[in-house]
Amino acid sequence: MRRLPRWALVTLACIALAIPATAGVPTPHRISFQGLARNSSNQPVVSGDVRVRIYDAATVGTLVYDSGSEFNGAVVTGVFNVLLGGGTPMLLDATKQYHLELDVNGQEIIGDAAAGRQAFWPAGGDLSRPDLENRIQALEALVFAECGPGQFDLNGNPADGCEFTIDPSGIYVDPSDPAAADDGTAGLGPSGTGVGNHPCLTITYGLTRATSTGRSNVYVANATYAEPLTLVNGKSLFGGYRSGTWQRQLSATTTILRGESSSGVHRRAVVGSGIVSPTTVEGFVIFGPNVTGIGGNSYAFYLSSCGGLVLRSNVIIGGVGGPGGDGPAGVNANDGVGGTAGAIAIQSPTSSCSVALNRSGGAGGALTCSGTNVSGGAGGGNQCAPVPNSELSGIDGATATGAGGGTGGDAGDDGLLQSGVFTTPPASYFGANGGTGLAGSNGSAGIGAANGFGSVSGGNWLGAPGGSASAGGFGRGGGGGGAGGGADGINPERDVLGGSGGGGGSGACGGGLGGGGSAGGGSIGVFITSGSPPTITGCTFVRGLGGVGGRGGSGGRGGLGGLGGAGGLSSFLGGGFGGKGGDGGSGGNGGGGGGGAGGISCGIFTSGIGSPSYTSGNTFSGGAGGVAGPGGLSLGSAGTAGVAGSNTTVTSQ
Repeated sequence: MRRLPRWALVTLACIALAIPATAGVPTPHRISFQGLARNSSNQPVVSGDVRVRIYDAATVGTLVYDSGSEFNGAVVTGVFNVLLGGGTPMLLDATKQYHLELDVNGQEIIGDAAAGRQAFWPAGGDLSRPDLENRIQALEALVFAECGPGQFDLNGNPADGCEFTIDPSGIYVDPSDPAAADDGTAGLGPSGTGVGNHPCLTITYGLTRATSTGRSNVYVANATYAEPLTLVNGKSLFGGYRSGTWQRQLSATTTILRGESSSGVHRRAVVGSGIVSPTTVEGFVIFGPNVTGIGGNSYAFYLSSCGGLVLRSNVIIGGVGGPGGDGPAGVNANDGVGGTAGAIAIQSPTSSCSVALNRSGGAGGALTCSGTNVSGGAGGGNQCAPVPNSELSGIDGATATGAGGGTGGDAGDDGLLQSGVFTTPPASYFGANGGTGLAGSNGSAGIGAANGFGSVSGGNWLGAPGGSASAGGFGRGGGGGGAGGGADGINPERDVLGGSGGGGGSGACGGGLGGGGSAGGGSIGVFITSGSPPTITGCTFVRGLGGVGGRGGSGGRGGLGGLGGAGGLSSFLGGGFGGKGGDGGSGGNGGGGGGGAGGISCGIFTSGIGSPSYTSGNTFSGGAGGVAGPGGLSLGSAGTAGVAGSNTTVTSQ
C-alpha cells in the first residue's frame, strides 16, 4: 500500500522586532518557520501547501494569527520556509505561552483531537527556562512521527500516518507498477518499501515466488490478468488492492481474471487440484471463458479434491458454453438397377427348330443392400420346339429373391403356323409382365434429448445427446417378364419362337439414418468433483449462457426402384410378345435424428461430494440454459427436438 509523505519539522524560530519587550505588553513579532517534507523512502515531496494558526490558549481561546492561503505552494522539493507575520507583524506577549495549529496539504498535523495544539513561547519561553532546544525536539516528535519497522506511508496522506504494514509472509503482484518484473528478487514488497523491493508482474510468478520463498500469501493489485491460473496448495490469493497505494476496497474490487486453459474442448479460468491445506482466494472478479469448440464447457473454477480451499468475496461471471454438434446426415441411397430388355421373336431359318435357337430372357437388375440381395428376377427365355396349344417354347419369368420380391410373369402358349395361317391357342400367347417388388419402409425418427441437467463423465459435465434414427428399409426386386409363346411351323417347316421376357428391376437401398445432435456445452461458475467440499461464501455469481444444442442429422433419401426391362417384340406371324419385367421397389427414407439438449447454466455444480449447502451465503443471478437442438429433417419421419438446458443455482449429483 502506497503511503503519502511524512513531514519532518526542522526549525521553529522566533524573531522579535527591535522593540523592547515589556512583561504583559504585546510587542510586534515575526516567526521564521521551516520544515522538510520527505517520504518513507527519504525522498523529497515535490510540492504542497502550509497553513498556520496561533491561539492564546490550549483549547478554544482567541485566534491571534491565521496565515490563510498566504503559504500555498510553500513546499518546494520537500522544503518549506515561511515567515509568520511577514506582512503585518504579530502582536505577541513575549512572556506568555501561545499555541500553534499547523495544516499541510489541507490535513491538520498539529491541533487535531489526538495531539492538541502545540505550545511555544515567542521569545523561547520564560527566560528562566533554558530548554528551548529540547522543547523544539519534542515538538518534532509529537507532530512528525517516524514510521516504525515494516511500516510505510504509501498514500501520501499525513492524516493516516504510516498506514501500510508490509506482510513478511506475503508476495506482491502489481503489473501497473513501472518497476514490476518477474525476476528472482520480485514480490517481497511493493515499490517504496525498501531498497530493491518491487512487485511481480504476473500472479503465476507470484505463486512461484511464494513457493520458492516459503511465503503463504500473494497480494494482487487491481488490473486485468489474461493468464490462466493453477492454484497452489497452501498459497492464498488476495485481490482488491489499489495499484501503488495498496489500499484495499474489497467490495469494489477490479482485480480481474480473464485467462483460460484447455482440457480437450473445455476451457477453465482457474484450476485447483489437491488443495487440502488452508488456502483462500478472495477479492477477485473471475470470468469464465467463452467457448467456441463443439460441446466445450466453460468453467470459471474447475476444482478437484479441494477441501482446504475457501472462495470468499469473489464475483464469478459465467461464460458461454460451446455449441452442440449437428448429427451426421444419412446418406442418400442410389437408385436401383434396371432390368435388361427381352430379345425379339425369331424364326428357324430353313428347317424345324433346333436347340441352337434356345436363349435366355433379359437379365434382372443386380444389387445388394448391406449384404441382402435385392436383384430383379430374370425374364423368361425361349426353347425349341413349339407345341400348339401348350406352354412349351416360352419360359416363365423368375420371381425375385426374398420376401416381397416381384413374381415372375407367366409365359405365353404356343400356336400353329400352317401354310402362312396362324391359329392362336386358347390361352394368351403373350408373355405376362413380372410383378413389382415391395417398397422398403421409412426409418423411424430419432428422439430428442429429454434431460436438461446432464451428468458427469470423465471428470467433466456432459449434456444429453439426441437419439439416432433408423435407416430406411430396402425395396425388393421386380419379377422377370414371361416369354411370348411360339408357333409350330408347317408348310414350310419353319418354327417361330416368341419374344423373350424382360428382366425385373432391382430393389433400391434405403436412405441412411440421421444421427442425433450432441448437447451444447455447459456454462458453470464453479465445478467441483471428488474429495471434500471447499468453502464458498460471500460470492456473487452471474450465471452465463449454455451452448445451443446440436441439430439432428437429416435422414437420407431412399433410392428409386430399378425399372423392369421391356419384353421382346415380335415381327413374325405367330410369335408372342415377351412380358415386361417388374419394377423394383423403392428404398425407404431414413429417419431424421433427434436434437441434442442445450447446455446447462449453473452457478455451482458438484459431483461425488454430496450436497453441500452453497445456496445460502452466496448470491446468484442471470443466466440461461442453451436452446434445444431441433430434430433432423426427413422425407419420411423427422426427428424430434431436444430439451433446453437447465438454468440452476446449485446442482449436486
